[in-house]
Amino acid sequence: MGVPGFFQGRDRWECQPIDKGTCLVNHFEFQIPNPIVSWGFKTFAQNWTKEDMQAQLRRLKRVAEEIQQG
Repeated sequence: MGVPGFFQGRDRWECQPIDKGTCLVNHFEFQIPNPIVSWGFKTFAQNWTKEDMQAQLRRLKRVAEEIQQG
């Protein structure tokens, strides 16, 4: 069992075949049990986290496309 932190949740990746390749789905769900930390996340970090996750997915897409063309 891991050390408890501010976030409790899971991050799941799923590959779904489609006609012209694969659709990669990332499902990230979590709870923040501490109300002060939850407020701080929603107030300050929520949009930063969303933007960071979207940037990571764009980088992953570029890598996958380079490998496919490779």
